Amino acid sequence: MSIDLKIGIANRGVLHHNNEQPVSLEDWFKEVSQSNVFDYIDKTPPNEDFNEYKRLAEKYKMPILCGGWFYQLGKDDDLILENLKTGSSLGSKYHNVQIFLHHADGHELTDQEIANTYLKVS
Repeated sequence: MSIDLKIGIANRGVLHHNNEQPVSLEDWFKEVSQSNVFDYIDKTPPNEDFNEYKRLAEKYKMPILCGGWFYQLGKDDDLILENLKTGSSLGSKYHNVQIFLHHADGHELTDQEIANTYLKVS
C-alpha cells in the first residue's frame, strides 16, 4: 500500500536575510510554487486578505489545505467558527485548534470545557 504524503509550508516559512525587505505575498507564493518542494500552504489568513490568498493559491496551484490558530475560551469562541468557515472556503481539510490553558475570566480550563468546545465546533 502506498501513502500519499503531502508536504506543506506555513505562510512566511520562506524567509530572506533580515536586512532584506520581506518578499510580497505574490512573490512568496511564486517562490514556494517554483521550488517544487511543497504540496500545500498552511495558513489561516486574516479576513481582509482572504481574496488575495484565494487568488494566489489558485494562480500558483498551491492549495491552502490547513490552517491553525491559538484560541482563548471565553474570548475567541466565535473566532474558532469563523476560522473554520474561512478555511473551508479556501478548501482546507484541517485546522489546528490550540487552546490556551486559562479561560478569559482567568480560571484554568477543565478537560470537560475543552472537550465541549471541540464537540461544539466539530
